[in-house]
Amino acid sequence: DRGFHTSGNRDADQRAEQRMAKDAQVKGTVGGTGGLPNSSNEKKPLYERLGGDKGITAIVGDFTPRAMEDPRVNWQRKGVTRGGFSIHRGKPVSWNPTPEDFQDFSG
Repeated sequence: DRGFHTSGNRDADQRAEQRMAKDAQVKGTVGGTGGLPNSSNEKKPLYERLGGDKGITAIVGDFTPRAMEDPRVNWQRKGVTRGGFSIHRGKPVSWNPTPEDFQDFSG
């Protein structure tokens, strides 16, 4: 970078490059190739792009333990009560992961 900027402003050039990259991503074209379609990676279903069963299993296997450990997720719903106008209003909705509860949850 020798101080040359197409628009005369480094920040404006950077914003323009980001917009062009985003547009290329949305259109499914490869950035930096003049907008040519990416023929080696034609539009595939999301399932295939994620790697099929093996890829999805890896994603879920990575995500689930981290989500369950994150206190912001509140997986067990500690301190949460029912709302609305029913007779159950104000009752806790905490989830106890017993084998029976887990079976009901997972279907």
